[in-house]
Amino acid sequence: MPSFKIQEQILASPEEVFAFITKAENASQVDHSIRKTERLDEGPLRVGSTFQQIRSYRGHEVSSDFEVLEYQNPFIFSVIGEKEGIRSSYRYILESLGSGTEITLNVQVEAEGARRALAWLISQFMKRRDLDLLERVEVAIIKSKSS
Repeated sequence: MPSFKIQEQILASPEEVFAFITKAENASQVDHSIRKTERLDEGPLRVGSTFQQIRSYRGHEVSSDFEVLEYQNPFIFSVIGEKEGIRSSYRYILESLGSGTEITLNVQVEAEGARRALAWLISQFMKRRDLDLLERVEVAIIKSKSS
């Protein structure tokens, strides 16, 4: 299964980082292709919560639904989405590091049958697109603190 991992040290506490990455409306601050992220259910965010993300891709809007798989505040958050037989999972692991946080993002792309070849290509595209994602998270957190 194609996957990649990125790590970053962020000058914010794990609680601040966790609060930022789990707030759906913050997604568009770190990825400008994301037009809107909306919760599909009500109540507090938890395992099983769902949301829809609308992304602009080559001039078209593409929607994807995601489900929260893990929610261990403030250390682990993971979601999974499926689109046309290809599953993508994002797992954030946060560790306290002095006055900041070390954050690790593990991304896996899975598919079955004929879609397996596509999974590898999609994984490579996502890796290029998301290589500096955690740096963008840090910038957005710092910007939100100064507002």
